[in-house]
Amino acid sequence: MSLRNKILNLLADIPDPKRRIEYARTIYYLYNVFLSGGANEAEIKRALFDIAYHVIDERNPLLDEETKKAKAKDFAEDIYKAFIAESLGRIIRRKYKFGL
Repeated sequence: MSLRNKILNLLADIPDPKRRIEYARTIYYLYNVFLSGGANEAEIKRALFDIAYHVIDERNPLLDEETKKAKAKDFAEDIYKAFIAESLGRIIRRKYKFGL
């Protein structure tokens, strides 16, 4: 799945469009930080975990803390892997576009 689809999947059940946009914008900001090398892997994963935890808490407030943390960790790992895949795709597209 692409990064965009993973973000949409995470934010699908949030009814407020302003909050969805804010969460998506924050995730894309983290992606740009990842691309520029402005933060290390642990910092980015922690920020993604915090966002995913808030989204899961908003979607399913009745879940227990351990389940929320486990789901948030899975989403954060999944989105981080999408960051890597998306950036590798950019490198490959750039290489074949310019013929390097």
